[in-house]
Amino acid sequence: MGIRSFIAVPLPEHVKRAIHSLGRELVEDGLRIRLVRPEGIHCTLRFLGEIPEDLVEKVGEAMEQAAQGVAPVSLETRGIGVFPNPSRARVIWVGIEGNLAPLESIHSRLQGALESLGFERERRGFSPHLTMGRWKGPLNSVERRLLSEALQEHRGWRGGGFDLQEIVLYRSQLQPSGAKYTPLHRVKIGER
Repeated sequence: MGIRSFIAVPLPEHVKRAIHSLGRELVEDGLRIRLVRPEGIHCTLRFLGEIPEDLVEKVGEAMEQAAQGVAPVSLETRGIGVFPNPSRARVIWVGIEGNLAPLESIHSRLQGALESLGFERERRGFSPHLTMGRWKGPLNSVERRLLSEALQEHRGWRGGGFDLQEIVLYRSQLQPSGAKYTPLHRVKIGER
């Protein structure tokens, strides 16, 4: 049995609370979003799926390789958006801005290091974001209008800053109350 896992940038509590608070506001305004619990909000660098337990150490080494020589940087949460688009929204997210080059560098180097371990390179481009919530089904016309208004109203929303200081390999255990994330390996940014 494998370990369901992903690599992500953890966030400070104040940022997670701000994002969750905005999500609750949107739900109160009529959007049928299933919100991500605050403890589950993070910036995913790579979802790995089920991996054998004996691969955890090698994935940790790939993470260290990807982060080597990258300096810590401050980033900011700003604005909201949806995937794939407003008329067929499935995911609502908060944007990340600032000097994204170090984060993008880690992602790119991680792709190469993981590929050498047998993981396929992701086809879609890297779009740093923080998932706030998801829709279970298609939006009705009222909800599309509410979403359009929310996207306009909150395009400049700010949820606070955070520092890119580490990347973490997490185990994801699906439970009835939501996914539980357990850190398996941490890599500090700017070390070595």
